[in-house]
Amino acid sequence: MQENSIVSIKTLIHDAVDFNNEYTLPDYIVDVRKLIRCDGKAVLHNVYVNGDSITFEGEVTYSILVICEDDSIRNLIYSEEFMLNGNNTDGCLVFVHECKLEGLTARLVSPRKLNCRCKAVVYSKNNITESVSTEYTGIDMPGAEHTTERKLSECSYLTISESCIQNQHASRDIELPSDRKEISTIVYCKVNVQINERKIVEDKLFLRGETVTEILYEATQGEYVKYYDRSPFSEVIENSNDSSAHICEVYVTDVKASVRNNSFGEMRLIELDYTYGIKCRYYIERKTDVLTDVYSVEYDVKCETGSVSALKLNSIFSGSLSFNETCDIEEQFDEVIDCCATVISTNIGVDPIGKKVIVTGDIKFDIVYKKEEHGCFSVIKPFKYEREYDGTDSEVYTEYFVTVQTAMCNIEKDKLLINAEIFFNIMIAQCCEYEFKENVCFLKSNDNNKCPVIIYYPAEGDTLWEIAKMYKSTCKDIISVNSLTSESLEGVKVLLLPKKRKKSVFNAIL
Repeated sequence: MQENSIVSIKTLIHDAVDFNNEYTLPDYIVDVRKLIRCDGKAVLHNVYVNGDSITFEGEVTYSILVICEDDSIRNLIYSEEFMLNGNNTDGCLVFVHECKLEGLTARLVSPRKLNCRCKAVVYSKNNITESVSTEYTGIDMPGAEHTTERKLSECSYLTISESCIQNQHASRDIELPSDRKEISTIVYCKVNVQINERKIVEDKLFLRGETVTEILYEATQGEYVKYYDRSPFSEVIENSNDSSAHICEVYVTDVKASVRNNSFGEMRLIELDYTYGIKCRYYIERKTDVLTDVYSVEYDVKCETGSVSALKLNSIFSGSLSFNETCDIEEQFDEVIDCCATVISTNIGVDPIGKKVIVTGDIKFDIVYKKEEHGCFSVIKPFKYEREYDGTDSEVYTEYFVTVQTAMCNIEKDKLLINAEIFFNIMIAQCCEYEFKENVCFLKSNDNNKCPVIIYYPAEGDTLWEIAKMYKSTCKDIISVNSLTSESLEGVKVLLLPKKRKKSVFNAIL
């Protein structure tokens, strides 16, 4: 009995949690006239595995931008905790979990009440072990085990695991440049971190990237100003997974921003404080040998063939796209107050002929403008990102996420100029199907051919293994009789093929 195992990465979708909640405005916010946009995100805090069941605990956070009756712009934040029960029917203890929001909508029920709806869906990727075992029968027959030739082939496959560094605290001061107006009130402050470099040095994973802070504030003169701040990001993680590839994502929570005077007495200094966590998804490449062929020089061999699916790493990369578009303005307005971009749909494909990976999708721009009063509208535009890679004709498995770094909007004559920086993190693996000999049975041979030597003329494409199997010889014996240096048949015009029907006869020719 020969036993091996190959791991396949499977994706499970657990039951979703539906949210349909109403939220009352706090007393310090005046009545709302219009809802501009609603963003949301879901974070899993705890995962508990108990036998065949899994329990997920997480939180959904809404960020809602509104226009009030006094024509002020305010950002409201609401949170809702949830618990979801799933199935662990495969009995795996290693999972990679992700929670996504689908169908997020918000509406204004009354000037003092908002309604938010969405669905939180938990996706789990796990390692499913598939047995690759070969059972032999009939090996109790005299000499069957010793006269057997086996061909083992190397199989490569990926396993998946995840580590998470949670509740890392960060704080720093951001001072606005002198060409920016002083701050009266911060409407919202968002922090986004992108990883664009990953390197392993001495079992440590070094991450480098960029932190982009997006701030919309109301100036002392009553105007609204959008400002972006960039700073480098770096982190070192103990890499005990011996991984071949990583996809790392930083999620930021509990962002707090307050404003105070700088050394000149001007309201330009923003004290920023937030918490972040780093999710590292590890793809670890493993190798094993499986039995792909077997024969006996003394007995007939009957085999059954099995197959197993696995993923083989192809490539992993990060990239960015600068998106620029010009749109016609249907209605004239004075200035753009705020512009927010969100990727609302994505699709990834592989072109094996052109050896490219292609990501397409739509990006939605929510634009707040000022005319006589504040108003808003949305623009949806398609985008396309291409990247060369070592293409394959086989089916591919992709793991990716797409985020927006910055978004800006300007008016030029009668045109609206929109711009966004889109960041991509993509992993591509090849879906492989490995065949192996599952059941091997040795039978008494009915071949009465006693010819000890056969003259064979190799044809193009012949291999020594196939020839030896066909004529009941062994690769080792053919190499020895023909004084070959290897199993290669390059330049070989004729072969003497010894047959091991009776060892006494074979020994006589030697």
